[in-house]
Amino acid sequence: ASDTMDGPLLGSPELGHDHHSNTARARWRKLRVVEDFLYRLDSKEFMAAHGRVMTSTSLTRQLSRRVSQTFAESVLNSGALFAPPDRPDHELERPKTDVGASQDMLQTNGEAIVNLLNNCLGSGMLSMGFAFAKAGILASVGVMLLSAFLNRFTLLLNVKTNALAGTDPSSADVGHKAFGQAGRVSLILLYTIFSFFCCVSYVDASADAVSGLAALVAGGRMPSLRTTLIGCWAVLLLPTTLLRSLKAVALLSFVAFLGGLFMLAAVFSYCLSELAHTGLPALSSLAWIPPSALDFISAFPILLLVFSVQAGGGVVLATMRDTSAENVQAVSRNAYALVMAMDFLIGIMAYVTFTDRVQGNVLLNFSPQSWTAVVARVALLDLVVLSYMVRRSSVAVTGCMRARMSVVVRSPCPSTFCHPPSLHSQIMMVPCKLAMIDLAFGKNEARLEASPAQFYGVTLALNLAALVVALLISDLSLVLSLNGAVCTNIVAFVLPIAFYLRIRSSHEGAPLLSGDHAPYMLIIAFGSVSLVLGTIPIIGKLVGGSG
Repeated sequence: ASDTMDGPLLGSPELGHDHHSNTARARWRKLRVVEDFLYRLDSKEFMAAHGRVMTSTSLTRQLSRRVSQTFAESVLNSGALFAPPDRPDHELERPKTDVGASQDMLQTNGEAIVNLLNNCLGSGMLSMGFAFAKAGILASVGVMLLSAFLNRFTLLLNVKTNALAGTDPSSADVGHKAFGQAGRVSLILLYTIFSFFCCVSYVDASADAVSGLAALVAGGRMPSLRTTLIGCWAVLLLPTTLLRSLKAVALLSFVAFLGGLFMLAAVFSYCLSELAHTGLPALSSLAWIPPSALDFISAFPILLLVFSVQAGGGVVLATMRDTSAENVQAVSRNAYALVMAMDFLIGIMAYVTFTDRVQGNVLLNFSPQSWTAVVARVALLDLVVLSYMVRRSSVAVTGCMRARMSVVVRSPCPSTFCHPPSLHSQIMMVPCKLAMIDLAFGKNEARLEASPAQFYGVTLALNLAALVVALLISDLSLVLSLNGAVCTNIVAFVLPIAFYLRIRSSHEGAPLLSGDHAPYMLIIAFGSVSLVLGTIPIIGKLVGGSG
């Protein structure tokens, strides 16, 4: 108990004070090296090895190499062995190395693009044909271009705002820095609501997929939609959310992403075969402009939603190996171009194939007897069941994914729960649970701080809420429209601008109502007007009972 950095670890009364001090100092420095070595192993090297599929021989070889490299880094970076003898140990700083940001952990440009695609591509693709039918081809393309431009602009602005404020983009700290506790709570709640409605859309999408598969097996003896929804929720979706450990999140994310790609390929294949059989429709039968203002407004939120990645995109861009402004802009530009191309192709194919008969979920137009349709539905189930379970997003009340900005990581999260950013997931239920547990109990569930009663209570409550909303709104396109009209406009257009202007004003003393801020104010106005107009047809459908 008497061993301290200023006293001998194994003191001897026969030795002089200087000898005591130097011996103790040398031993203390060696302990610092060992402690740093173990710290790095726990928080960086085993995290990097975690989630990789290896043979036992390969795993042993890689871990051995990592142990050697880590020990060498600990010795070289600690500076303890090379410090002047008369320098007090409390002045020996721990090297300011971002443990979560080693080259193994950071993303290449290709990985970052895939992760941004992983955030964009989901059940929203299935409603693109419906949006084209409602808004018209030309108007749809115009809105998609505008949506991609604005969403990319505010995504990059989020990164800039976090850098300016010195906050972690994987947390709600920027909201607190801008507007105090009200800003933090608002950001958490909106990201939570956004993820919650994604969960609801996945309940609806899974029921649609199971209904199509059941029609192939059961023929005319089909269960009701309500029964199908409850069955899918109870058998496919609920059990996965009761798993508390996230050790397999990287693998599950990858499998879910593959499901999305297979679904996209199957939809293309089915539409091409239909067009080959029936021929292209007459150009006069296609809507090039919106049939009516109400139709256009009903499609507008969906076209905004499919490009919104603010909840996770900032973390992806901040954890690349090259975070220079030019590279971040190039990666985001390429990612949005790919999303634009994919959404346009699936939308135009679905609309041209089924014209004004296209439904809110294009898979409902597919014949149950087609094996291509079967593949599409199975792939959709793979996507929604795994994506419903856990999502690694920047809702990040837990701070579990620390970004490599110009700040030092404050405290590493346990390796059990942190995964390389290159395995960033598009998975939905976790941010809801983490945010609610944090707000209700003040517990960090990423570190298993919540009690079992708190964890399972919140999980069951959120799942039941998602089921109830899905039963009330069983139309996938209506759920997506609601999420796009309310959450996307606030999360993507209003809050990023408000946070940036407030933080810039406090840091640089720039007045909020200056002429330089006029373009930003226009974006806030656009988001506010879009929110109001977008909710009008949704309220009409809900009141009219067409949901």
